[in-house]
Amino acid sequence: MTEKLFSCPLCGNRFDPQEHLACGSCPLHKDCSMVCCPACGYSTVDASQSKAVKWISSILKKDADREKA
Repeated sequence: MTEKLFSCPLCGNRFDPQEHLACGSCPLHKDCSMVCCPACGYSTVDASQSKAVKWISSILKKDADREKA
């Protein structure tokens, strides 16, 4: 199994978001793309997991492709 480390944008702490136990008790954990730093508590969106970020990126890519054509 490959470990995916996430770097906190606030404090720079690198950690595996899947090992953060506090999130496991949240009822929204299954489809959540939020990451909470165990060192400083800062919460942010993990862009690699966010469906909204992927959707917006696909729209922007389509727009950029249209402009090139």
